Order: sequence, then structure tokens, then C-alpha cells
Amino acid sequence: MNDETTSQELPPWFTPAWPSQSCQESLFKVSLESVLAHAKVSPDELNRWHSQRWISFAFVPVELNAHDDPKILELHFVRDVVRSGMTDAQITQLFDHCPKPHSFNPDRTAFSFRYGLVQATPPVEPDEPDEPEAVIENHLDEWIEECDKERLTALRDQIVERLNNLKDEES
Repeated sequence: MNDETTSQELPPWFTPAWPSQSCQESLFKVSLESVLAHAKVSPDELNRWHSQRWISFAFVPVELNAHDDPKILELHFVRDVVRSGMTDAQITQLFDHCPKPHSFNPDRTAFSFRYGLVQATPPVEPDEPDEPEAVIENHLDEWIEECDKERLTALRDQIVERLNNLKDEES
């Protein structure tokens, strides 16, 4: 994120990007070699990125948690940035302004030219009232504001019809 930007200034569809630090021990392990192969990253590339200080770890044969290891996220995120077409200087500049380690979820993280590194957030749906009366009032107010006489007339007709049905049942 830009130094002068705070999270309060972000639009509601963005949140500040923060690296994932959580990792629960798992019975499902995967070797770093297989993670690199799957990501199409060579050990030499990984070591180069580490020497550039773009990634927090170098190649060492190690077992990682298969599903939520922050190193796997970091590897994919750094790989995607490195292969984006930016120069080494641009990558260094970008990473110098990011929290470390760079274990951001690459599926949710993006770079905004205005706000820097951000994560997309799903739109927040307003809470719908639970009470039918509140729902009807909200819609009535909306239809009145829109001068939707057709919808209001149809609703009136439905209400009158149902009231007449109730009267018939009571008789």
C-alpha cells in the first residue's frame, strides 16, 4: 500500500493486503521439490529470488504443509510478480513496500496503481430485515420513490384479493 494511504481511505471492495502467517500442522506433507515442479519454478530461480530478497527462503529439501503453508503462497505470489514482465528494479521497488514475508494469497491479491497492494473483498450485502412488515415497508418506500404505480397497483390488488378470500373463509 502507498505510504500515504490508510485502510480507511480504501474503497469498500478493497482491504489492505497482509501476508498469511497461519499454518496448522498437517498430516499431509509435500516436498519443496514437488511444490517447485508444480509451480514450474527451478531451485536456481528460487535461490536467485532469495538472493534478491524477494522471497524469504532459499532451496533446502524440506517438507511443507500441503494445503495452507505460507511458503507455498509466498512462492506462487513471488513467481507471479516476477513473471509479470516488470524489471528487477520494479520488482524490488514493489517488494520493498510490502510486508514480509510475501505470503499473500495470489488469488485474492492485486496491485492498485492508486492504493498499492490490496486484497479484493466480496461486496457486503446490506442486512435484510427479518420481519415481513419491514421488508414490505422498505419495498413500498422504494416503489413510491420510483413512482412505480404498476407494481403498487398489482400489490394492492393482491392484498384486496387475499383479504376477500379471508372474509369468504370466515363466512
